[in-house]
Order: sequence, then C-alpha cells, then structure tokens
Amino acid sequence: MNNLLPHHDVYCRIGRSKIHGVGVIAILDLAKGIDPFKHAADDYHKIKKTALIGLRPAIRSLYEDFCAVEGEYLWAPKHFNRINISWFLNHSRKPNVAPTDKTGSFFVTLRKIKAGEELLSDYNTYCEKGHGHD
Repeated sequence: MNNLLPHHDVYCRIGRSKIHGVGVIAILDLAKGIDPFKHAADDYHKIKKTALIGLRPAIRSLYEDFCAVEGEYLWAPKHFNRINISWFLNHSRKPNVAPTDKTGSFFVTLRKIKAGEELLSDYNTYCEKGHGHD
C-alpha cells in the first residue's frame, strides 16, 4: 500500500491568471524537462463536432473552452467533473510547457519555471487555429 499523501509530485495548482481568468500556477520551482502534471488523470476521448449540435449554449461552451480541435473531432475529457489540471493552461506564443503528443494531454517544461509563475502552452501546437486561439 502506498502511504504517500495526495500532494506527492504536485508541482502546480489552479489559481488567478494575469493573462486570462484562471490558469495553472507553479507552487514549486520546476526544472526544465519534467512533467508538471505527473499522476494527473489522462482520461480523454475523441468526439465528433457534430455531437455538439443542439446542446444548450452553457454546455456547448465547456467543449469550446476546454477541448482541442483536430479536424472534425474534439479531444474532450471523459467527464468535465473530473478534468485534469492541465486543461486549465492558458495560451501563449512564448510557452514554458509543451505537449509531448499531438493531443496535448501530456506536457513537459521547456525551461526552468519559478514558484508563482504561470504555466503556459501554445495552443496552436496541438489545437487547430480557429478554435478561439490566436
């Protein structure tokens, strides 16, 4: 049995963003080349955009705000009530984290990140343009 407390390997948290609303903030200094979301659930799946037709605007906005776009598909969490903290990354053309696969579900730090600094990704590296990202 693993007796580790649930903060083991936790490097960041959701917090106030200076860029937009909420974001992911480092709570410890992070070295270059590490996975800042170690142990986070990677539960996501690919759904057709057409599945959103007829959804109420408040529900549809969950998909528009959080999902990565790939052609006629969206990469969505298995359930929005169990969303991985990495889904709260804000966009920057000067990111300090990058996806290690094209869905953007696994990230690595691109440089040292100081405690208190916001983690940022370039959405265009894993999400098609035109999905609310510059």
